[in-house]
Amino acid sequence: MIIEQVLAEHDICATVITNEFEFIGEVATGKWDKSISIRTAPDKQNEINRIREQHPNHCVVYVGDSTTDLLALLGADVGVVIDQGSIIAKLNKLSIDYEQELPKVTSFHHAYADTTRQQPTLYMANWLQITESLFS
Repeated sequence: MIIEQVLAEHDICATVITNEFEFIGEVATGKWDKSISIRTAPDKQNEINRIREQHPNHCVVYVGDSTTDLLALLGADVGVVIDQGSIIAKLNKLSIDYEQELPKVTSFHHAYADTTRQQPTLYMANWLQITESLFS
């Protein structure tokens, strides 16, 4: 997977799990690859739980943008809410001030240094900020 390859080139060892598009040769069909099916909130929460069981001493980071990502974001050690996703849109619609609760990500390194936390650390970011924080 390309995400894992890019991370490995920067000495970041990570297992990335994502839904993938189906390909015919090098062309995406626009359909989801049915061999990986993590679509609903319970699917995502179950995947976080499975990862925790298999890797109890590792930091689990989850990046999501939709309301179906909420349980997995809260179940991870570090959750990153994409700032243009439906979670933020719902909070805006409800006039909920989330700015203090969801600080902008500046560096993941300090966030996942402490895996003994009992509560997740939540951030808000766009993809550029995620990239910059990973490779800074």
